[in-house]
Amino acid sequence: MNLIVERHIASGALVQVLDEWSPMFDGYFLYYPSRRQHLPAFNVIVDALRYRGPA
Repeated sequence: MNLIVERHIASGALVQVLDEWSPMFDGYFLYYPSRRQHLPAFNVIVDALRYRGPA
């Protein structure tokens, strides 16, 4: 989970609701043609979805 979100959860500013209805999220599945030239904005979105944060 994102460090910013974790701090807010730890402080009580954010609380998880409907926990039993919130399955664990394994990630995104993104399908797009890889042999086409994409707009820079599209590449930014793809990079953001691939980003896992500092290890």
